[in-house]
This record gives sequence, structure tokens and C-alpha cells, in this order.
Amino acid sequence: MTSDCPAITAGGERVVRSCQLPSLFICEGKEGLLSRCPVDPKWQHWRGSCYFQDPSLSVSWQEARLICNSYKGTQLLYLTSTKEKNAVCSLFKGSSWTGLNDQNVESVFVWTTGESISPEVAQ
Repeated sequence: MTSDCPAITAGGERVVRSCQLPSLFICEGKEGLLSRCPVDPKWQHWRGSCYFQDPSLSVSWQEARLICNSYKGTQLLYLTSTKEKNAVCSLFKGSSWTGLNDQNVESVFVWTTGESISPEVAQ
């Protein structure tokens, strides 16, 4: 069985493709006492979160998840609002993997955080 993983385009559209295909990706972390965003120009900040994209690195969804998890307290992008989606899309270019996936149950998409996609973001 080949799983599908949604990516987000620079225009904010969701596209679904095989998780095995290489793509850009976005990591997200929360700024706070236990999780600090690395000091690097590739990390962007917005309302208490930090986001990372390396425009020279295209990998499978699984590789992207491992790379994001290698940073303290970060995961593949998990969107909680349309404001956040719009901000992220304005910060980064290209189509990028997000943490949304159906790895556990076919056609049931959840974030890598275990949360369901909110109705606001699903639109």
C-alpha cells in the first residue's frame, strides 16, 4: 500500500501525492523555555512559532519527518488556523510537505502531532 501525504503550495492550496516523492518541507516548533528555535537565517518566526525550510533540500515525507524531529521540539508543519497558513505561505516558496498524513489509517488524515485537521484549516 502506498500512502499519500498532503503538501501545501505557496498559494495555500493542498495537493496530495505519494509520500515517497521528493519535495521541499517545512518544520515547525514552538518558541518557549524548553524549545528554542535555532539561530539560522533559514528559520522564520511568527506569533510564538518558528518555521524552517531549506530550499535546496527535497526529500520523501518520511525523511522530512526525521529531519524535523532532529531539531529539539520541532515537527513537520502542523497548521492550526488560516492565519497561520497564510503567514507560512508568505514566508516560504514552492510546494512543501506538511505533517498531515494518513500513515495509520488510509484516507484518515491527521497531523504528526496526533491532532485532527481543524475545519477552518481543512477548507
